[in-house]
This record gives sequence, C-alpha cells and structure tokens, in this order.
Amino acid sequence: MNAPVREKRGGLAEAMPQISAWVRQLREAFGDELMDDVIVRGRKGEPVFYASENGHAFGTKPPAVDPGWRGEGFADRHFCSGCDGSCIGTVKRCGGASGQGRK
Repeated sequence: MNAPVREKRGGLAEAMPQISAWVRQLREAFGDELMDDVIVRGRKGEPVFYASENGHAFGTKPPAVDPGWRGEGFADRHFCSGCDGSCIGTVKRCGGASGQGRK
C-alpha cells in the first residue's frame, strides 16, 4: 500500500504552487525518502535541488557552466518553403506557400 502523499499548506507551498505540484508528482514517482533527501541536501547547499517561482527560490542553484541558447535568430528561421515565420510559437499550423508545412 502506498503511503499518502504529503500536502503542505502555507509557506513556500502556497507561494510556489506549480513547484509544489511538481514535487508532489516527484514524490509519487520516486518516493518520499528520496525526495526528502534531495530537498534537504539542496537546502544545505548542495546543488541537487533548486526551484524558483513567483519571486521565491528554494534550494541551491547549480553553477552555470554554459550560458545556453537564448533563442538568438529564432524569429528569422523559416521551416517551410514560403513560410513567413508567423506560425512560430503559436498553435497555428504552418502552411507556407505550398500548404505542405511542418505540423
């Protein structure tokens, strides 16, 4: 029998509702013992757990090794023949000039 998932009220759980829901899902998938360990280690300074939402942060942020891709030039990319790029980032399907765009 599975142990009931812990539900905390107030504090960070209230201030960070999406992170709180995500942690509940992680607890269901990996168990309370593992998640408790990772969260405590993150709180104590190990870069193993970090979350940020609504201006609140919890845990220890991992060091930035690579600045990553920031999306430079993304708006200028056209994936279909005749595409003007207006479909990028929308739910609209690209039709391009031929009507045969990527879905």
